[in-house]
Amino acid sequence: MKKTWGIGTACAVALTSLALPVSAANNTPGQAVDRTTAVQGNLLVNGDFEEPVVQAGAYTSVRTGQSFPGWEVIGVPGGRVSPISGNYQQGGIRFNAEHGRQWLDLTGDSSNSPTGVRQSVRTDPGATYELVFYVGNVAGGAFGRTSSVELLVDGKSIGVATNDRSLAGQQGWGQFRKSFTASRDTTTIAFVNRDPPSDNSNGLDNVSLTLAKPGTAAPAAAGMNVAGEYTYFGQGRSTITQTGEWYSIKAGKGWYRWVAEILPNGDLDFARSEDPIHANVNKSYLTKQQ
Repeated sequence: MKKTWGIGTACAVALTSLALPVSAANNTPGQAVDRTTAVQGNLLVNGDFEEPVVQAGAYTSVRTGQSFPGWEVIGVPGGRVSPISGNYQQGGIRFNAEHGRQWLDLTGDSSNSPTGVRQSVRTDPGATYELVFYVGNVAGGAFGRTSSVELLVDGKSIGVATNDRSLAGQQGWGQFRKSFTASRDTTTIAFVNRDPPSDNSNGLDNVSLTLAKPGTAAPAAAGMNVAGEYTYFGQGRSTITQTGEWYSIKAGKGWYRWVAEILPNGDLDFARSEDPIHANVNKSYLTKQQ
């Protein structure tokens, strides 16, 4: 967060690659967190960044290699992230939290670098987990047009969540979710700033990791090809195209980008932030044209 700007709707998940080191085990920031310390089923500690408590309307900064409750700061030397009060204001814009009283700015105080945070939790190999998080964006001026956060699991990139949503006079939040299957008894979750150096704000808040309920989640599908003509919510003929793991749906006002997952019952889950569609190809909301 760094002070200047203006304002700017949709969220999407793309796939890239990045490797970050994985921390060791036990109950310190950046290391394995005991499930019993999590709140209301959330395996992550301090997922809403309510600690350290900062003064109302202010922020603090934590450097690469340092830690704060639940999290270790990772990335380039000298990089910073900033826990910020949801009452912080600048240029007539309120940087509200998505949940609670505080949120985390991955661009830090004039850091604007590939810096982020990570936390490790104990998991059951072979079990499926669901990760939900929110990315905050204010578009215009020194705050860029979008906010992009890379998600890594055990040091491997599984997606870049990009939010271009902006609300008048305040920060706009977009929800993202991803399910994965744990491969070991300790899993490291990391979030890294992927905004350009000229972008001064990239919000992260309300992060939760839970054990997926049976029959409701599955790993991302591989090698699917569902391109073709579909009916989209009964609003007429639409087209789905596939590029790698991207799925584009032309419906209504234009093209939307989605990530598809195969659910255990064989349905396809086309997910776009704040607008999830659970659809069975040839049935349900997305019906393939014959």
